Amino acid sequence: DGSHRDQVDAMMKDGVGPSKIIPWWSYSNKICPHCRAVNNHDASTCSSCGGRLPSMLGYRLRRLFVGSIPSDGAVVSMAFVGIILLFFGVQLVLSGRGIGGIMAPSANALGMLGMYSEDLAFRNGQWWRVLACGLVHGGLIHFGFNTYALMQIGPLVEGQLTRARMLTLITFSQLTSIAACIFVYPPYHTLVGASGWIFGLIVYGIGSSHCCG
Repeated sequence: DGSHRDQVDAMMKDGVGPSKIIPWWSYSNKICPHCRAVNNHDASTCSSCGGRLPSMLGYRLRRLFVGSIPSDGAVVSMAFVGIILLFFGVQLVLSGRGIGGIMAPSANALGMLGMYSEDLAFRNGQWWRVLACGLVHGGLIHFGFNTYALMQIGPLVEGQLTRARMLTLITFSQLTSIAACIFVYPPYHTLVGASGWIFGLIVYGIGSSHCCG
C-alpha cells in the first residue's frame, strides 16, 4: 500500500552512504522478522502483521548474527546454537580454570562431555561420543567461529527443509564426518567441534543452489 511505498522510498533516501563493510548497517528502517515488511526505525510493532519489533540496535545485532531470515524459520538451527552454548558453559564450569578454561578447557571436561576418539567410542563402547563430540568445543575461538558459521548457514539451509529433515541432515553430516576421520586419524586422536556437520550443511547448501539455480 501507500504507507509501505513511502517507507521503501524513505529507506532508499536515508540509506545513502552505508558502511562499506556492512552495507545495510546504516539503513534507517528495519525489516519485520515475522512477515518481512519494511518498518520505520522507531516502530515497536509491525505495520503489516502487528508482530513485535526489536529496537533498532537489537534489529541490527540480530541481523548481524542471524541474518534476515524470519524469526520462526530456523528453529532447529537456533536450538543447536543454544545447545552448543550450554555445552560450552558446562565445560567452563567443569574446567575450573578461570580465563584459561575459556581459551583452552581441560581435557577432563571435554572428555566428560563427549570428546571423541576411536579408542573411547568403539573399544570402550561409548558410542554416544560419535554424536556428542559435535557439540563440544576446544575454546572460545573454536566455539565462536563454529557458532557464527551455524547462525549464518543454518537458517539458509533450514529454509529449504522441514525441521525433521534438517535434523536428519545434521545427524548424517556428523556421522559421515566421524567416518571420514576414522580413515584419516589414528585411533588415539581426539576430536571435538561442530565443524564436521556445519561443513555438511554448507555442502548441502551449495549443492541445492546449483540444482535449483
